[in-house]
Amino acid sequence: MSPPPPSELTQNSASTRSRCGGSGGREITLIGQDTTCYGEDLGLKDGLATLLDTLAGIEGLRWLRFLYAYPNRITGRLLETIAKH
Repeated sequence: MSPPPPSELTQNSASTRSRCGGSGGREITLIGQDTTCYGEDLGLKDGLATLLDTLAGIEGLRWLRFLYAYPNRITGRLLETIAKH
């Protein structure tokens, strides 16, 4: 069995939000070699910003962190999304 695509979470965001919020989770940490590349395999532009927007809507979530982002790939939209949440 092959592993799921790296950006599968965006495609399953509704079920993921339900599972995280329903289980009482208060923190999510996203870790990747370069999280700013998130969604490129699906043709998304600013995929990490889209993912953060989606995950920020989880009821009861207090912390949303992402690790390992290259500064030269941080976009204005990503910065706006971080500031918004």
